[in-house]
Amino acid sequence: MLGLWWMVQAAWGAPCPDVGVLVTQAWRAYHDADLVLARRLANRAASALGCQPRVVSNTELLELYWLDAHVALTLDDSLAIDQAIQRAVAVQHTEEGRPGNMVGSRLRHLWSRVRDDQAEQLITIRTQGQGSAWIDGRHLTGSEGLQVAPGLHLIQSETPDGLTSRVRLLEHDYDVRVSTAASTEPTSPEATSSQPGPPSKGRSRRKKRKRNRSDGSAP
Repeated sequence: MLGLWWMVQAAWGAPCPDVGVLVTQAWRAYHDADLVLARRLANRAASALGCQPRVVSNTELLELYWLDAHVALTLDDSLAIDQAIQRAVAVQHTEEGRPGNMVGSRLRHLWSRVRDDQAEQLITIRTQGQGSAWIDGRHLTGSEGLQVAPGLHLIQSETPDGLTSRVRLLEHDYDVRVSTAASTEPTSPEATSSQPGPPSKGRSRRKKRKRNRSDGSAP
């Protein structure tokens, strides 16, 4: 337990802790029957999804949401159970996301019910522009896009500055705009200001005349 505590402190202090590390620690806390710590770590992982500098895999997201469901089930938190199942179905509604026998019968039944409800409400996610994008860890390729269930989704895309990550509630078809081209726009106000040009001839004569007067010479 002491070793887990040190790892948790290190992850907690990171600017953007790795989701996979947090989920692993949360499952360990859950198996140690520390439900308070498991829930805190799961919430921290969910909050960190929007700043991840790497592509988070679909499996990691499922592990996070199934952890949420298990903790909520143990605490008899019906609302949290429903939310976790809905998120799990949103990120993987196909048979690949169906929970195995390791998951209790109640959670398997809830997954099937939510999945059936969403079967006719699928939405399509596509990309616009040149570059790579991922929806819940699945690579978006071509113009066909991917069909997903409505709900919370992790959208990650390439930019000139690296990978951007954001969590969005998607209820309709959605286009992810991507671009890996460096911006040609100036990056500071100083760069946008025009450089002063040479003074006009009239202004030069006026300045010269003024200097002559100040020296006492004749105009």
